[in-house]
Amino acid sequence: MQLSIDLHSENVTARTDVLADTTVQEKNITYPTDAKLLCKIIEKCTAIASDEGMKLRQSYKRTVRKLMRQQYNGHHSRQRKQATKARRKLKTIAARQVRDLDRKLSADARENYNEEFQLFNKVLDQSSVLPPKHGTLLFKCSHL
Repeated sequence: MQLSIDLHSENVTARTDVLADTTVQEKNITYPTDAKLLCKIIEKCTAIASDEGMKLRQSYKRTVRKLMRQQYNGHHSRQRKQATKARRKLKTIAARQVRDLDRKLSADARENYNEEFQLFNKVLDQSSVLPPKHGTLLFKCSHL
């Protein structure tokens, strides 16, 4: 800034108006997509099991990483089918982890994690709004 003032000081003192260029600072915002929420459910189920000293049937660590990679570019037409399959598989894995954890937890421990289980079930019960398939009509025109 000081260098700019030194270079253009005589022009600045002669003018009455000042032009300023502002830049926008990017924010590190991540949106809660279905896949990210399902991934968090799987991670939290694994964390709860390790806190309680239990072992789940499977950790799905590598599988979840692979499925998350597959669903990243779901908006691209060539990868939409693969991304949808990956999202569906993530939902299946998350539901398996929640059921397995629910089966193995004692009644006291289940009471401690009741709020988390309600949130898990709320996410698992919601349906995602997928774009319509190619060639399907969104509405029917009566005048045609």
